[in-house]
Amino acid sequence: KKIIVSTGTIKVKVFNPISTKAFFTVQLPGATKNGILFEETYVVDGGTQGQPGTVEEILDLSGYTVDLTGINHLSFNKLQTKLNIKTDPDGPAVSISTSNVFRFEAQISGISVNYAKGYFGNSVNSDSTEFNIEALQKITEGSIDLPSPNLTFEIENGAKVALKFKLLLAENTNTQENTVSLTSSNIGNDFIVSEAVGSWSTLTPNTQTLSFNSGNSNIEQFLENAGAKNKIGYSFQLNPWGNTSGGNDEIFPNSRIKVKVHAEMPLSIGADGLTLRDTFDINIPNDETKTHVNSGVFTLSATNAFPLSCQPVLYLMDENNNILHTIIAESQISSSLMGTTDPTDGIKKKKSNVDFVLNESVTNDLKLVKKVIVEAVFNTPNITSGLSEQQNIPNGAFLAVNLKLRLNSKIVL
Repeated sequence: KKIIVSTGTIKVKVFNPISTKAFFTVQLPGATKNGILFEETYVVDGGTQGQPGTVEEILDLSGYTVDLTGINHLSFNKLQTKLNIKTDPDGPAVSISTSNVFRFEAQISGISVNYAKGYFGNSVNSDSTEFNIEALQKITEGSIDLPSPNLTFEIENGAKVALKFKLLLAENTNTQENTVSLTSSNIGNDFIVSEAVGSWSTLTPNTQTLSFNSGNSNIEQFLENAGAKNKIGYSFQLNPWGNTSGGNDEIFPNSRIKVKVHAEMPLSIGADGLTLRDTFDINIPNDETKTHVNSGVFTLSATNAFPLSCQPVLYLMDENNNILHTIIAESQISSSLMGTTDPTDGIKKKKSNVDFVLNESVTNDLKLVKKVIVEAVFNTPNITSGLSEQQNIPNGAFLAVNLKLRLNSKIVL
């Protein structure tokens, strides 16, 4: 029945079939902006019925309020138009007959609305969305154990129209291309999300939630897959019971239909060979014919407040991604469980110094090294048995690192 245009244009083309110049005034009686009626006047050169004179212009409809109820205000989807024509008062006299057709064309395109009122139908729409979790893209192998996690889908209806929603699928794929689909009785069943309440600045969305836990789904297997690639499929239907509002559905500028995903996991985790890998660019010129580096040590100083141990490895690669050298750290980053409690914040911490030794064979190839892969293998060990097991993550846990490079040079005179 009514819209307020956010953006959009109307392309108007006017045709003059008589031999003298004419003035065409095009009005859209239902379209106003700041109380002013949409009106444009065009001067069109003369022509013939077979080859009329024409003028074409693209006009901006942004900000216009458009009444679509027609002349009698009882219809819908009707855009009123009015055309006034005046022949050139300074031109020659011309004869006009019923064979002369005066007309204009209006093509509306690119319309988006700030507001709409009417009946929006009850067709079923389905779609899917994909998103990536960047941090999980760095996991290359290993496993994690997450006890009793919860996953909640929150469907928010910000339109003043009833909504029937159905979650069709949720799946994720990890970096090893293993895909796990979420299974539950909550998937594939319809449920209703009531219309929003209020209007304009007071609009308040209505929400419904779908909860997945270890009792009603395979949520542990789903999350423990550590899927970096995620896909959600859904369908929804507006007005599942038809036009119960009498054509008074409304959509406002801040109306949205949103699907939000929340994950809740206890601060406890088990990691067994969980491997993260990342790549960095590097460029260290080293000319053996001049004074050059012939050995060195990367020293990684770490303060670890997580109950995870870490075995880091460096891979040095050339510009073609060929691995030139593999440098295994001489020790691990130790679990915080092997440290002491800091009285300032009450968190147990462990400090470790980890060396990566660069021997002469490595330094001789430094000029070829263009990338460094940093690989870290995480475990949650029992400090007595050394076996991986569930460990509680303290509030405020962190891992702080500082990397220093010490180089020895060979002087060439």
